[in-house]
Amino acid sequence: MNNKIGFLLRRCLRESLYLFVSWPLALLYFILTVTLISVSSSLIVIWVGLPLLVFSLVCAAGFAATERGRACMVGVGIENPPKPGAGLPKNQRGGIWRRWRRRLSDGPSWMAVLHHFIMLPISSITWSILITWWAGAVGGLTAGIWQPFNERLIITETVPMPVPPVPPIGADPPELPIIEVAVPRNLGLADLLHLPISNSMLYTLFGMFFVVTAPWVIHGMTVMQTSITKGLLSPSKRSMERTIASLEQSKTAAVDAELISMRKLERDLHDGPQQRLIRLGMDLSTAERRLDTGDVEKARGVINEAKSHVEETLHELRNLSRGIAPPILVDRGLVTALTSLAANSTVPVIFDTSVAEGTRLALPVENAVYFCASETLANVAKHSGASRAWMNFSLSDHAVLIITDDGYGGAQILPGHGLGGLQDRAASVGGVLHISSEIGKGTVVRLEVPLR
Repeated sequence: MNNKIGFLLRRCLRESLYLFVSWPLALLYFILTVTLISVSSSLIVIWVGLPLLVFSLVCAAGFAATERGRACMVGVGIENPPKPGAGLPKNQRGGIWRRWRRRLSDGPSWMAVLHHFIMLPISSITWSILITWWAGAVGGLTAGIWQPFNERLIITETVPMPVPPVPPIGADPPELPIIEVAVPRNLGLADLLHLPISNSMLYTLFGMFFVVTAPWVIHGMTVMQTSITKGLLSPSKRSMERTIASLEQSKTAAVDAELISMRKLERDLHDGPQQRLIRLGMDLSTAERRLDTGDVEKARGVINEAKSHVEETLHELRNLSRGIAPPILVDRGLVTALTSLAANSTVPVIFDTSVAEGTRLALPVENAVYFCASETLANVAKHSGASRAWMNFSLSDHAVLIITDDGYGGAQILPGHGLGGLQDRAASVGGVLHISSEIGKGTVVRLEVPLR
């Protein structure tokens, strides 16, 4: 029982704070939004209003984000809609005109404007009821303190008598009598209704009613207001469908990338270590026959050759393991691993980054960036004919990797092969891989992976 009362009290206080702040914020949102929209609409004919209208929508979207955060205060989660152009890589987001056009055609921004128009009258009603309930509760429960001072006060009035005739010169004027009159200052509700209880008792009963009903009344108003906010500020059905389709595409890309990686690993094991191990077995059999015939010198030569095959096999296995989970990436972080890739590349690579060594990112992000860098540098060494390459890594709201070479160019993305596998790997973590490769002008590979 005590736990339930405590829960109701905490919820009531939390929702009261939410509703109490709602009206001042709604008034602020309404004034700013109406002013900006009105001014920008009137100036749109001379083009000055266009950037102001974009700014109005940005402000409205910012106010909407504040309301989503406030709704979390009372346990209502509202998902943030995607920002205009959020899924595009930076080099495809276009100039300022394209950004403005995306903002002007952004549905959630206009829904935010509608929310700020509607919420002012609604919050005015809920705010008024909230103040009434709290005033009734506090005033009623404290009636025993303030009501006795308001029951009946005695005041005095000075009532002059009619002025007597003018007294003779030099005589003192007569004194006017003072009449004290008892006047009731205020009649309470119980007096007016002729109830058989005192005003203090009646007001206390009212206060108890407000206190008992406050948790449910305030909760009902909170549910109503947050339902309207959620209906207006949640992502649209079309936006949710696009998000679901994007997630399904990422899932499919992740599965495809994993299958391609497994097939590549299987092929590399078959063509490399497996063949060397077969050769090792044959060499050991040859050495065994040499020893049986007493030809120790030739047996020693075969064994030495077998040892070299073992070392080469170990080297290939280490290289394959780096593509799966390189120890340097796990132990020392992405920047150090990229530095090692650049240093060990057969094509000279100039690596530039402003990210400090030891900076750790989410494991899927680190793996995707490292895998893309490793495969791209391998492709540069094998197919590009480049004499030099440049690699840049930076962080903002995305992890951005750019690899440029001065090779032949003409690289193409083919599904299931090479760059296609990199594209699938990027999509599996919500990233985007963009390739620019004009013939004779080298290749630029740009990877953007969201940090969250």
